[in-house]
Amino acid sequence: NVLPNEYLTKPDASKTFIYVATIQRMAINLLGKDAAIGGEEKDEETDADKLDIPIHAFDVIIADECHRGYTSQESNVWRSVLEYFDAIKIGLTATPAAHTTAYFDKPVFRYTVKEAVLDGYLVDYDAVKIKSNVRINGVFLKEGEQVGKLDTESGQLKIEGLEDEREFDASQVERMITAPDSNKKIIQEFSKYALEFEKEHGRFPKTLIFAANDVAHYSHADSLVSICKETFNRGDDFVVKITGNANVDRPLEKIRKFRNRPEPKIVVSVDMLSTGVDIPALEYIVFLRPVKSRILWEQMLGRGTRLCADIHKEKFTVFDCFDGTGVMRRLWPRCFLAVAAQSCGLGLSVMSKIVDTRVDFP
Repeated sequence: NVLPNEYLTKPDASKTFIYVATIQRMAINLLGKDAAIGGEEKDEETDADKLDIPIHAFDVIIADECHRGYTSQESNVWRSVLEYFDAIKIGLTATPAAHTTAYFDKPVFRYTVKEAVLDGYLVDYDAVKIKSNVRINGVFLKEGEQVGKLDTESGQLKIEGLEDEREFDASQVERMITAPDSNKKIIQEFSKYALEFEKEHGRFPKTLIFAANDVAHYSHADSLVSICKETFNRGDDFVVKITGNANVDRPLEKIRKFRNRPEPKIVVSVDMLSTGVDIPALEYIVFLRPVKSRILWEQMLGRGTRLCADIHKEKFTVFDCFDGTGVMRRLWPRCFLAVAAQSCGLGLSVMSKIVDTRVDFP
């Protein structure tokens, strides 16, 4: 049901309501259409108008995926929306970042990936390293680290938590990652694992490949689609591209097919499937793009963690083509004892204690 505008413009304390909206829509409601934030959601809010909403319209505001958008060029709009209301603000996120705590303060409750795996709500991962000539050096900023940021208009120095990023020359790395010969070798190596999986389990693993770009002069995504079609030779529906590029027809419909139908088996994307999309049957994730942001890295990994009873999914596999698993393991260590807890018949609470108190030897 659509909430009548009067509930927002003329709030009545006797009428309790819950209003679910995108930040894009609320930005338009408060600041007008010029404040619309770019992205897939922007085009879905064409019916939104500016409204005269008082600051006391809400008692509590819950911001899901609160790691997104509260810094960089979007910060003015996002913060203006949240700070406009005289309400308690609660942020929810699977990947708390430095800029998240800079606004919402320190987390008051945590439920970790490790706990979710041990409790049976998520599946764990295996990592396969595919050798290539690409190595990404550099480190992520530590979570919670704050840096000075100069406001060029006011001249004031702001101390603000920024999004965790790795430092490397992205353009140079991208040129190396998108080299066709290198990509063919990587896909051929990946195909060995996929075909062996199919032989063992009787199904080809649903696979998501992250490409570096989908641009006009040279589309890495298109190149990978062509290589995969040539490698597996199973028709046009077996491998598809899903990006925000204008040449992709009805991408949301393609996502639904990827989620609900036998084909496509392989999807090549850039950012469109990196966050907020659930594909429970996804079993393989291939990183063929540089990822500077720790937050984006963890969100991309999260695409594979969903349970899928239909295929009795117990884990997913990450294929690392640029030597990033060392960083990944430090950020998101595998729950090595999760499988043992099930196979040995030990209670998860007991195994949790073992995991929490274990000693990692060099």
